[in-house]
Amino acid sequence: IYFSDKSELEVIKDFAFENTSVDIRIPKSVKTICDNAFKSVSNISFCDGSLLHNLGISSFEKSYVKLIVIPEHCFEFSNVETVTFPEDSELKIIRNFAFSDSKLASINFPSKLEQLESNWASHLEYLVDISISAENKHFSYLDDKMIVGKSNPNIDCYDTIVFALRDIENAVIPSHIKTIKPYTFEYCQELISVELSENSELEIIDDFAFMLSSIEKIKIPKSLKYIGDNSFRSTSLETIEFPENSELI
Repeated sequence: IYFSDKSELEVIKDFAFENTSVDIRIPKSVKTICDNAFKSVSNISFCDGSLLHNLGISSFEKSYVKLIVIPEHCFEFSNVETVTFPEDSELKIIRNFAFSDSKLASINFPSKLEQLESNWASHLEYLVDISISAENKHFSYLDDKMIVGKSNPNIDCYDTIVFALRDIENAVIPSHIKTIKPYTFEYCQELISVELSENSELEIIDDFAFMLSSIEKIKIPKSLKYIGDNSFRSTSLETIEFPENSELI
């Protein structure tokens, strides 16, 4: 079942497609999916730019979906505060700007989540609670306030910081961290210090990484090769120390 690109459909009601055996592509205009709407459905996908804000109880219960992706801008500017996925959720990807400028304060990463696109954390001012399934092999906590991921899913080392809870006060970056992803420390307005070790392997501070944070100073390690656009935009930064043998390009 395919809908027109100009579809104005906003609500899919209870049990609307229950036991449907055809592929269904949900138009971006849909804002609400009601209870059991896709129960026991074979294959579902979302259009980019989805306006989806509300999911009903058992929306996808007993469906045969192998991959669930939260599309770009899905909950952008929404009032959603808490997002909860069951432990056996098939969610694997959260796309760029999925929750941008929303009120999101709490979310959990289920066991099969394997990818957060680079800009997934854009403008998440209120997010202070992320729980990660013990069975998830792609993301982990660092010092209870930072979420780390892997630059390569085939390695054991969590070498990338993908998010910092917005109430973090002190960030100690271990030597094995190589990348700080976009928007990682954005809106961290209680951030007092960022500590990098002398033998740091950090190579990339990505775009908007510390934007709108309260960071006042940072000592750049010699290993750093790239500072992205607007990385320190609108911060309290007063001092940046560069080593004489800096590898910055």
